[in-house]
This record gives sequence, C-alpha cells and structure tokens, in this order.
Amino acid sequence: GSLSAAESCARRFAEVPEDFTVSGPEGRISGPAQLLARLCLRTPAADRLAAELDNSVVNLALARAAEAGRTAPPADSTDAEQAVVDGHPQHPCCRTRTGMSIADVLAYAPEHHPVVQLALLRVPADRWRGAGSWPRRLRDGDSVLMPLHPWQRDHVLAHDPDLVVVEETVPARPLLSLRTLAPLGVLPGCHIKTALDVQVTNYRRTISPAEVADGPPLSDLVSAVIDKAGYGGSLRVLRELGGGAVCVDGQPSAGLAVMVRESSECHLGAGEIAVPLTAVHATGAVMVQ
Repeated sequence: GSLSAAESCARRFAEVPEDFTVSGPEGRISGPAQLLARLCLRTPAADRLAAELDNSVVNLALARAAEAGRTAPPADSTDAEQAVVDGHPQHPCCRTRTGMSIADVLAYAPEHHPVVQLALLRVPADRWRGAGSWPRRLRDGDSVLMPLHPWQRDHVLAHDPDLVVVEETVPARPLLSLRTLAPLGVLPGCHIKTALDVQVTNYRRTISPAEVADGPPLSDLVSAVIDKAGYGGSLRVLRELGGGAVCVDGQPSAGLAVMVRESSECHLGAGEIAVPLTAVHATGAVMVQ
C-alpha cells in the first residue's frame, strides 16, 4: 500500500495547517498511532511508541481544552510555567504521563492549574539519608517530614506500610516539570522536587541516591565558581539547598526521595517574574539582551 500527504508539510520548519491529513488505501488516517499501525510495525517497541503517541494526543487535547478562554497575563513565575500548553521543550510531541490516568492528569498537571496537596511523610532519623541543609519547618523532633507527591503516596508508599503520613499537607502549584512544585505559604523562595514513578515524556521521574548526595555540594561549587569568575551579578544558579531519601532495606530509595531548591523568586526585583525560555511565546514575553 501507499500513504500520501501534502509534500510541503514534510519540509523543515513547515507550518502545518489545521486540516493536514495523511491518507492511505482505506481512507484518512486520524492519528499517529493509527499511522504506525498502517506501517505494519509489529514489535514491542512500536507498540510502546503507539501507546505513548496516544497518551500524547489525549494530554494535548486536555491541555488545549483547559486553556481555552484563558486570557489573563501571568501574574507570577508559576503562572508563566503553567502557560506552556502545546508541545514539549525538547521534542515536538505533547508531554506524556505514562502511568497516570486522565483523572490524575487533571489533578496534578500544571496546564490544568491545580493546587496539589503534598503529603508529609514522617521519616525516623535512622531511615533518613540526607544532604545539604534540611528546612527546620519540615522536622518533627528527631524525625524528618518529607514532602511526598500524592500520586506517589497512593501508588508507592503502600509497599512500605510501616511509614506513615501526618495529617498536615503542604499546598503547592505544579511547575513545568509536573513533579516540581512551588509551595504556598511555607518555604518561601523554594521549590520542592518530588519523586514520581511515572514516565513523564522520556524517563521515570524518580530521584537517584547520587542526585540526593551530589546535588547540594555541586550546586554550591558551581555558584562559587561563577562568583569567582565575576559573573555572579548576571548569571544565577538555582541551588539545591537540601534533600534526602528514605532508606528501604538499608539503601536510599529513588521512589521515596525529595529535593528542596532555590526558586527564581530569590533573584527577582520588584514587578519582575521569571519566564522559562520555552514559555516566552506562550506568555507573550519579549526577549531582551
């Protein structure tokens, strides 16, 4: 068989019209997963790609529906990050969330503008492997109160029933990466990077023991080098302030880990917001030298 489409749409940087179609012997092909099926690829990798493409199409439709009618300019840096709807910073597909249901996406994804209630997991001192400076606000005596994404609480914590969450939660707004959030009312000037056993686009968003151990000292080192080179006034590093992981069977768990980092708010002047490069077009921001 053969497939046909407008040749102009295959050119580099082509603007594809809304009515773009690919046609085959049996008529119009309505989606990328159907296109793969018409190519008769019957391998596990092709099946996985088809599932990811389907997930991408669904997420894009949900995101565009959520954004329809929103006209208010971003009021803060979190608004700017949540303004990104179409595509992904590194590839042309919409973000995939393999492992999340549609209800999960609506509850946790930044393009739907939710407030996520981060659970606080009480971790005994002998089961905590930490690095950097841990916030005093997130301690309870000798125990650490570790922010835990609610999806992770519901799907991963069940495998470790001797650990419990406290009644208090931390309200937070998800940023562009979904598993990194801006807390509301606590930890000013900080973002919280949570572990999330979901394949968000290209890999599962857990936090490795090496990242926990190396993040704070390496970010301090990079900041010191930049300052020593004389660029501290114009180039800022959002440092990893502290982090940690729960020890499971004696080893730090990548699925029960968290990092606390500086937010861009620490380096802004009055009336300024930080806009990620990928959000410049979405927010109508103007690049300046």
